[in-house]
Amino acid sequence: MKTHYSLWITKGHLFIDVEGQNVLLDTGSHVSIGQSPHVTFAGCRYPLVPNYECVRLEPFSDFIGQRVDVLVGMDILGKHNFLIDVEGKLLRLLKQ
Repeated sequence: MKTHYSLWITKGHLFIDVEGQNVLLDTGSHVSIGQSPHVTFAGCRYPLVPNYECVRLEPFSDFIGQRVDVLVGMDILGKHNFLIDVEGKLLRLLKQ
């Protein structure tokens, strides 16, 4: 299982790279959205929806100025313990 992901911040938004996809971490969203049907995070494969109640990824990409392939919400993040190490530029997965 992967123990960490490279982390960067663009306009105050946290991103990680997951298999070449720019993944926006959004603790304010209860649903995960993506252009592909799934994302693999922390060794687990999770389904994604292409949009949710008029929310699509394109406006996020335009606003942030960074391609957003996946928005990971609390439906996925809430299943894992993790530490956001901004200084070290890592999202570290902690043992459950």
